[in-house]
Parts: sequence; C-alpha cells; structure tokens
Amino acid sequence: TGPASFIVERSGDGGSFKDLVSLAADGDLNEHGYSWTDEHPLTGKNFYRIKVSESGEADYYSPIVSVTNISTGWTIGRLYQAAGSTWNIEILADRDIRLQLRIVDAGGRQFMQHTVALSPSSRLISVNLSALASGQYFVQLVSDLGEVSVRAIQKQ
Repeated sequence: TGPASFIVERSGDGGSFKDLVSLAADGDLNEHGYSWTDEHPLTGKNFYRIKVSESGEADYYSPIVSVTNISTGWTIGRLYQAAGSTWNIEILADRDIRLQLRIVDAGGRQFMQHTVALSPSSRLISVNLSALASGQYFVQLVSDLGEVSVRAIQKQ
C-alpha cells in the first residue's frame, strides 16, 4: 500500500460531499494528531466527514458531523416533532435579537406568528400545529433587518 492521506469533505445537504483539503498522513496513523480549520464555511448547516485514502486500498469514511455557521447572528438549530402535533424549534443566537417566528404553507399563507426575543445562546420553542391540516409547512424566522431563515416540516 502507498502513503495514506486524510481528505476533509464538506456538504451543505449531508449527501453531496466535495473535497476541501488533503492532508498527508505522517507515519503510523494512530500516533499523530491532525487538525484543519474551514476558513470559509457555508452559511447555515455544514456537514463534514473525513475520507481516509491509501493507494491500493478501498477508501473509508469517518462518521458525518454537522456544524451550524451563524453568519446572520441567529439560525434555526434543530427542528423536530416532539409529540403528536407539537414541534420543537431550537433557535441559536450569538447576540440579542427580536425575531418573528411564522408558520406558513407552500402558498405563503400565514397560519401562526410569534415574536421571539433572544439573547446569546439557544432557545427551545414549542408550537402546537393540531389546528392545521396535514401537509407541508414552513417555519420562517424573520429579523427586523429582513434576514430570513426557513425550514420545512411535514405535518401528518
């Protein structure tokens, strides 16, 4: 086998990865620490993995990790169905900010709106969508400056 290399790969969707940098392995792979910093991350969620490549051998991959880049000062972190028709929305912020949280359908019709005041850290907000029919909806966060973050949810 030939010399090994570590290739850092990034994706914006967790599926399509592109090589960012290749680092040559130095001797025994278990004896050295390696590091690299992404100086130009994507806005929002970044998915990373490491491809280990040795000539003459099959490539193998590390587990995928995700990192959220908050370029606007805030973003939607996690969005998940908690129980029944209740959804939890984690909002991350690195400064004090007031946002409008809206639930809209694909046609842009608004069904719900809340004002959210954030301080640096994260905040978990629960919304009950039991009054809405089944279908796809969008969680929108809108700042006073017009910055928007959107994530889709599917209500059963």
